[in-house]
Amino acid sequence: MNRSAAVTRALSDMHHAARPTERRAKPLGIYVHVPWCRARCDYCGFVSLTIAAATPGRLRAVIEQTLSLLDQRVATVAPTHRIDTVYVGGGTPTVLPHALLRRLLDGIADRLGRRTALREWTVEANPDTIDASTLELLADCGVTRLSVGVQSFQSRLLQVIGRCRVAGADGALPEVLDLIGRSWSGQWSLDLITSIPGMSPAEARLDVRRACEAGPHHISLYDLSLEPGTRLANRLGRAGATSAAADGATVAGVCTASATAAARELERRGYRRYEISNYAIAGCECRHNQNYWTLGDYIGVGPSAVSAIRRPEGGIVRYSDAATAEGFLNQSGPWGTAEESSPAEAAFERLMVGLRTAEGVSLSEVMPLLAERAEVRQVFERWSDQGLATIEAEVICMTRRGWDLLDSCLRDLL
Repeated sequence: MNRSAAVTRALSDMHHAARPTERRAKPLGIYVHVPWCRARCDYCGFVSLTIAAATPGRLRAVIEQTLSLLDQRVATVAPTHRIDTVYVGGGTPTVLPHALLRRLLDGIADRLGRRTALREWTVEANPDTIDASTLELLADCGVTRLSVGVQSFQSRLLQVIGRCRVAGADGALPEVLDLIGRSWSGQWSLDLITSIPGMSPAEARLDVRRACEAGPHHISLYDLSLEPGTRLANRLGRAGATSAAADGATVAGVCTASATAAARELERRGYRRYEISNYAIAGCECRHNQNYWTLGDYIGVGPSAVSAIRRPEGGIVRYSDAATAEGFLNQSGPWGTAEESSPAEAAFERLMVGLRTAEGVSLSEVMPLLAERAEVRQVFERWSDQGLATIEAEVICMTRRGWDLLDSCLRDLL
């Protein structure tokens, strides 16, 4: 099926999937990708552009194209969905000049309807882009949640991963976090990275302690991933990159120990691990990401952004925007390149992402769609016997030990 036919069929399915009263109840997430940063970190594998190399005209053109496409996409799905969450990520959205950041955020609000009852609106930020005026602007535009990329409080570890000096441990970071705690009335989240080469368990626990002392409602704890082609992967060499891709860590013993130490410290300090890399105070889970983990519908817009809409029979159609600013500006039609997943492929994907969550996966939801369900059931039973998972009332959940070994478990499932 060619792209235009796939889009036409998928959009038609959206309008005919349910009666009007049912359609309006279907939740929808909105993701807006802002591709610019002050500089590119060595480990970054996302689409990221240096803002100093962009002219004011190019910045504005990409923002206006983003708002135009968002308008068209929201108009298409509005009859069948209610907009539930908005997430503006990147890149670093708050690196934009304030006039352009306000134009983007006000434009989003206008296109969603300013009276839309969003459950959550998140904007990502780096510490060096946060001051009192930025926080005031975000709140004034309706943002309810801030996600701050700290990664580590320790200069040595930031240097190992080639992290830009974004108000590092010996800079203004404590002042920025104190400002957020005093001035930001919404929820906020803080990102940390573990499994950094040479990172000790003690260093991992120190990062967690400093993060918790800042008082965020939510903490994301990501294992360092060596993405092919990044400066970090090239610096470590092919052997290091291959090892990281296979094991989820560059130095398996040390890195696994650091990740485990950080996870245990977070749980000890009262943050509930509701997804393998995400911890929250009760009631402060990221609703936008929870929609991803249940394969909910969402619209993505911006360079490299992806949209996903479930079909009535269980498959998924995804649309990808061009990865470059130039390609994004030259896109024709309201949607990007289309790709379809069958109901069986979507069910298997639901398994893979659902096993990352504390809620697990309902086997009655996914097993009927899998041709290999007997083999999959055998794998799950083996995990249960080994203490890696529990199966109760036809819901499978990974245990703490299963989460510690999740990469190898998922390879076993594949």
